Amino acid sequence: MPNQYELLQNKAGNDQPAVPPEFDPLAGWPGLSRKQSPPAAGRAPEGTASDPSKVPPANPDKDSAEGTRPKPPVRAEIDPNQIDILRGWPGLDSRTAAPKVSDQASKYKVENGALTLSFKELISLSELPATNIPYSTLRITGAPATARAMHWADESGYYLFFNESKNNYHYPRSLKFVDLNGQMYDVDRSRLKISEVALSQAARADDTQKNPFASITNPRTDAITYFKRMAQLSGQALDWEEKVLRKGVQDTQNPYFHIYLADVLTMQAMQPLVSGFLQGGQISPEQKQAILDKLAEADKQLKAAADKSYGPLYQMNRFPSANVVMPLAPEAFFYTPPAGTYYNPSYSFWGGSWDQAQRRRTAIAFTSGLIQSNVFKYFALPPAEGPLKDLTP
Repeated sequence: MPNQYELLQNKAGNDQPAVPPEFDPLAGWPGLSRKQSPPAAGRAPEGTASDPSKVPPANPDKDSAEGTRPKPPVRAEIDPNQIDILRGWPGLDSRTAAPKVSDQASKYKVENGALTLSFKELISLSELPATNIPYSTLRITGAPATARAMHWADESGYYLFFNESKNNYHYPRSLKFVDLNGQMYDVDRSRLKISEVALSQAARADDTQKNPFASITNPRTDAITYFKRMAQLSGQALDWEEKVLRKGVQDTQNPYFHIYLADVLTMQAMQPLVSGFLQGGQISPEQKQAILDKLAEADKQLKAAADKSYGPLYQMNRFPSANVVMPLAPEAFFYTPPAGTYYNPSYSFWGGSWDQAQRRRTAIAFTSGLIQSNVFKYFALPPAEGPLKDLTP
């Protein structure tokens, strides 16, 4: 039986078999056959790029004083993105046979990569049960029609929750999908959505469903404007984002976790610059070195994102042109293009992550150079209210 990736190829009119990516099948992501020509670069799914000029800067919360307990973002009821079985998704294909192994040593059995629990059994548990072998799918049966699987995160990581239960079910590292009464949901997309909504909350954005992580056009002007504005957010909000995104980086091969984490690290690095000598004050040599170290760590995260994106783009035999901007596209596999429009979700997804990682690396190198040469305070920053190009189609 053809898998969903093969169905995608056939639907696009290509009768050549797909070339599977050389990644771990439980954590890998689909590439495209070199024989399939991707569309013109620069196409992004609706709503994936954002305009930070529409995100008003926020004053630090009253409880942001040093020594107080961080205040986490308010939990939002986020539905996981449903999977379009005709076009596939960036993860393990449900029609691809998982290894035929069973967990015989635990009360809760894992069969062919899936842990199956009844809804009644699940809500009676305080956490997801421990198993002796990893599972990529959590299959929940017998859930009432009103049950909604939702996601959020805390200091222990990402979790699943239901209105019918007060418990939070933290994900194991291997979990990729939730199957609720036969409807499949993608876990990684839901994890990223948590960080997007939480950052929008911190920025007091009117539309918390719009991605506040910006797509960079000019690594000097756009990037510094974006990071300067977002550096004015509460330090507690950025610390919370850092913790949950580090968990995401550990648990998935998705390059967008690296990009989001790099953005948060850069925002944190910019905070003393915004509140320090840019306001007429000074920063100490120790603060300067801490800023440079934070920017260097952000650059490592961006390099990891670019490295993970390289393989799938190499398989497509197509990289974004230097004169074409590809925006962030974490929702590429869930975007439905207009009727009659050819759309390549893999190229949009991987091209967006690769291009934006490279542009951010250029921005960090530029900013680090200004700081190292002690000329950053003389650099004319764009105004905080200045417009950034909105790349949303």
